[in-house]
Amino acid sequence: MKERAFFFNCEGREIEKPPKYECACLKHNNFVTQISRKPASLCSDFIALASWADSIKRNKLLDSLTQNKIPPKLIRLIKLTLENTTTKVKVNNAYTEEFRVESGVKQGEPLSPTLFSLVIDTVLKKLDLRGNISTRLRQLTAYADDILITARTRQSLIDTFQQLKNNSMEAGLTINEKKAKYLKITGKKPEMKA
Repeated sequence: MKERAFFFNCEGREIEKPPKYECACLKHNNFVTQISRKPASLCSDFIALASWADSIKRNKLLDSLTQNKIPPKLIRLIKLTLENTTTKVKVNNAYTEEFRVESGVKQGEPLSPTLFSLVIDTVLKKLDLRGNISTRLRQLTAYADDILITARTRQSLIDTFQQLKNNSMEAGLTINEKKAKYLKITGKKPEMKA
């Protein structure tokens, strides 16, 4: 009997193979093969964060620097770049009045992606997800502002998502729900009802 994984679209109908975008994190055939050998299933949620550069709470950013053991002198220097920041917006070839920016990091600044990485690392560490899906109930994989939650049960996936959402909101990060995708992988063919 040929081993294979079963994929489903949003309506619950079986599809031959998932769209390329939704499967980017599941390229390892070994992973899918291991799942299909057992009559178990996995649930995955693909998540993207929305406009992180202008929404990070600066006090949480500074806290994450401390938690990641960044030297105090460097923290003070970073804090100086974030204090008393102002900007103007160009509308119809005219600039608005200057206004203060109280959250986020400066877009285009070379340090901004590193600061974001430290903040998201702090958020993800709060979930306390060590190990991998072969030994745990759930697993998390992240790259930049894209996050993949994999769980053995749907309830575990929902609980982890809620926990991630709450931790993200504390740091000023929001989840782009329009880009969120759900995928179920199973090693046995389900009974389809007409």
